[in-house]
Amino acid sequence: MQAEQDLNLEIEKVIGHERRRHSGTQFLYKWEGFSDEDATYRAANDFNSSPYEIKVVKDYVLSFGETPKELKEWVMNTDFRSDILEEWSRRQKAQKAQEVSNETLKGA
Repeated sequence: MQAEQDLNLEIEKVIGHERRRHSGTQFLYKWEGFSDEDATYRAANDFNSSPYEIKVVKDYVLSFGETPKELKEWVMNTDFRSDILEEWSRRQKAQKAQEVSNETLKGA
């Protein structure tokens, strides 16, 4: 599989993750120009050196309505956690505001 051999390939997106007992969190990376079947797991911390790689990981983490516990734990150990925490906080406030608005409309 070429994606396994050439680490200079561009990541298109993260399409999955898993937590392994001894090696920690791994992301399933879809490589640009390759199908989903050619995606490979890599240690989550292997791809956090460039702004683009960090963006791809953030996009994946923030794609969940309710972020899985293992991803939340991983995020807390990253150097870029503040960006994700701010977004989670913003989303939580927006959700609460929507709930208040819905309750107000029901009472009207």
